Amino acid sequence: MGLSIQHPAAPGAYLQRYDQRPPALATLRTDIAGFAGIAERGPIGVAVAVESFRQFQAVFGNFIGGGYLAYCLRGFFENGGKRARVVRVASGDPAKGAAAASYAVPVAGGGAGWTVSASSPGTWGNAIAVSLVERTAGQTTINLTQSTPVYSTAASTAGFAQNALVRLTQPGQPVQIRVLAGIDAALRRLYWLDPDPARRGGRQYAVTGFDPNGTLLAESLSYDLLVYAQGQLAALYQGLSVVPEAQHYAGVLLQPIDFSRLYRPPGALPLVTLVPPNLDPGAVPPPLSVVADAILPLGGGRDGLAVLTADDFIGAPTGTVSTGSATPVRCGLAALCAAEDVAMLAVPDILIQPVAPPRFLVPVVPADPCPVCPPVAAAAVPVNPVVVPELPPVFSDAAILKVQAAMLQQCEALGDRVGLLDAPWDTVTSSGGTDPVQGWRGNFDSTFGALYFPWVLAPDPLRLAPTRAVPACGHIAGLIAATDLAAGVHKAPANADLSWVQDVTVPVDPVAHGVLNSAGINAILGGSGRPIRVMGARTVSSDPNYRFLNVRRLVCMVRAALELASRWVVFEPNSPHTRACLTATISRFLNQLWKQGALAGTSAAAAFRVICNDSNNPVTTQILGELWVEIGIAPVVPFEFVLLRLGRSNDSLDIQESGALAAGSG
Repeated sequence: MGLSIQHPAAPGAYLQRYDQRPPALATLRTDIAGFAGIAERGPIGVAVAVESFRQFQAVFGNFIGGGYLAYCLRGFFENGGKRARVVRVASGDPAKGAAAASYAVPVAGGGAGWTVSASSPGTWGNAIAVSLVERTAGQTTINLTQSTPVYSTAASTAGFAQNALVRLTQPGQPVQIRVLAGIDAALRRLYWLDPDPARRGGRQYAVTGFDPNGTLLAESLSYDLLVYAQGQLAALYQGLSVVPEAQHYAGVLLQPIDFSRLYRPPGALPLVTLVPPNLDPGAVPPPLSVVADAILPLGGGRDGLAVLTADDFIGAPTGTVSTGSATPVRCGLAALCAAEDVAMLAVPDILIQPVAPPRFLVPVVPADPCPVCPPVAAAAVPVNPVVVPELPPVFSDAAILKVQAAMLQQCEALGDRVGLLDAPWDTVTSSGGTDPVQGWRGNFDSTFGALYFPWVLAPDPLRLAPTRAVPACGHIAGLIAATDLAAGVHKAPANADLSWVQDVTVPVDPVAHGVLNSAGINAILGGSGRPIRVMGARTVSSDPNYRFLNVRRLVCMVRAALELASRWVVFEPNSPHTRACLTATISRFLNQLWKQGALAGTSAAAAFRVICNDSNNPVTTQILGELWVEIGIAPVVPFEFVLLRLGRSNDSLDIQESGALAAGSG
């Protein structure tokens, strides 16, 4: 019990003692799924967080015929998912990889101009067009007889602001462009140099070279940017400035978004970005060369899908993709590797069966109903730009196996996530029964993966057909997330209905279901007018201790929670006090899991054990600076102990799974 003195009345030194309590250890979120796939638009190689399908559409676009990603994300959120990390995949080929559509806007006097680019790579940007309108926010005349090179006395200062770009014109004299240094509205002065000589510099230049007996016109310049998508006005940006120091500088208001710095989902995204030219320090930026009513179409956008390979889905920490930036970015699964909150992995588009959307198919020309009548001239109508998207190739079984093996390899290396696998198209549409999918199942033996069969038929918003066959991983991830949020990670994600599903690609009868279950393949049952239901929660492992997916995921969560909450142990003395604090922290955490029903046993002692004393920390170990904690837990199913060893070695933490012990031993 702690002893304390409250509100001392007399001055002096007082001793206050409190019990030192070990830090708390809380469960972590296990419902966040990571997806890598093909999208219409959006950043490439960045794990963007989205918390609704509307947010996914705002960043990555709509449903496309060349990708399953949008269908899987819709299935994820429809089945109860709350948060996902999404990585867009595109080819890293420097010549044929993804590129953003753009248009180079010239500036007065020539030289490097501004570049209007689509906000992300893809052919979608080729349907974007822009129009620039020059505006004069302020216009006034200047009395040169009452002016100096430092300032000009104007008839009015309305519409002028500091750092505004000003055009000065006088008949018979060259036009001059200046940046306004300041304003004195009371004296009607426009300052070209700061009144304080100590603050002069930058883009400030005196005004000279005009006829003092003539009339000088001053105009404050800004620009309106109109953005058209598919022939329709989609966005309007008013009052943009080309001066970097201006409040409405276009290079800042429409700069590219760095998605890698965003943890929360982004809000409304611009369709285009503006990249300014490189200006010399102190140079006055030239005005844009604007043609009235000119529509400037963007071009050169590429999806980077035609030459897509399995390596683009796998990625590498040093891998790069062509995004129009010289900054290297991670791609594919490598981008999800750095996302520490991801607990599930899915790569649906390595299984893609691409189809062209109907608006890109060759239209049928109707026959002339009256061939003898003279043709009637049709009225001119605006035509939306025709954009033909790229389609990815159909990947071989070897490429699919390579990507799915990389998924499991990442899960095993990190120890905090599992991979959700789907069988290739031929196996989920074959009339050969369960033999093809059993053959595919034979490629894996990992406790960090689960294979689902068959695919599901989801409603098709593209209207290619009433439904479209898509891998079930997105729907399954949503179901797992909903189960985790409702009951906990220890609950098996099975015996539950799937939403946003009409049917399955092949029916699974009871006999086939038994075969699949014995082989470690999770069956999705449908037909006979009954709801589509997941009837399996097994891993693709031969280890009986990790036969069930919920056991594997429970251990993953415990490992991650232990690592996070035990970081304070590093550099602490290897003393009985430290070991007691660590033991108490872990015991309270495991006791909480037992009370929640995640651990089996009629008592806490039967559900878990924590050993951190002289028996596993002898003097020889302490001399080496090592601290070991043996943790045994009994997951709900099956009733075996899974042994973890938490250690401190070389000023770092290490967690090992050392095998399993029988429930009744020890």
